[in-house]
Amino acid sequence: EQQQTISELNCVEIASLLAQNTGSRRQTELLQTAAHVLEHGVQRVHVLSGLQDGSLLQELFTREGSGTAMAKAPFMRIRPAANKDIGDILQLIAPLEAAGILLPRDSEYMENHIHEFSVLEQDCYVYGCVALHVYPEANAGELACLIVSPNARARGYGEMLLTHVIKQAQQLQLKELFALSTHTGDWFVERGFISAPLEQLPSERQQQYTSNKRQSKIFCRQL
Repeated sequence: EQQQTISELNCVEIASLLAQNTGSRRQTELLQTAAHVLEHGVQRVHVLSGLQDGSLLQELFTREGSGTAMAKAPFMRIRPAANKDIGDILQLIAPLEAAGILLPRDSEYMENHIHEFSVLEQDCYVYGCVALHVYPEANAGELACLIVSPNARARGYGEMLLTHVIKQAQQLQLKELFALSTHTGDWFVERGFISAPLEQLPSERQQQYTSNKRQSKIFCRQL
């Protein structure tokens, strides 16, 4: 039976696998060696099959790789967005704008609002983004622009981005988080949001809602 290749491991995961002691002697030796060199300053270890033609090129020059990449820290992180991320965020947004799911956002908008965005980065690639717009007078925040790349679906990244924004809102001591959606209402309801009337939005957001005429559904979650 062919075993599935683990694409990424960090030192904590390597230690867990070694503690389970379920691998072959050769696998154990590889993991022990990788853990040792990572703890002593090596940034990255790649374990490849010598039986697969082109495995090195595939590992180095494709996002999917061909073997197991190991590093001391996790490969995936969510961090505040910076100006250098604007191009990646606009690429994520573009297909949804074209489909009419999201309102258009240009480079000027992004430059003025980049402080509201966070990006999910894996191995130096941006695979997702989310924004939190705060309405101080209402002690509320709007979750917006939650997008995961089609190349990274079914990895739980949307859930991670949502959790990240909820934590941000709680740290700011906001009382309510709301989201507007024309297509993904069920997703929000399954995660603790409830349908809400227009009057529950901050007054500024109510005016914007009326002017854009998109008739998005409103979902709110108490924090």
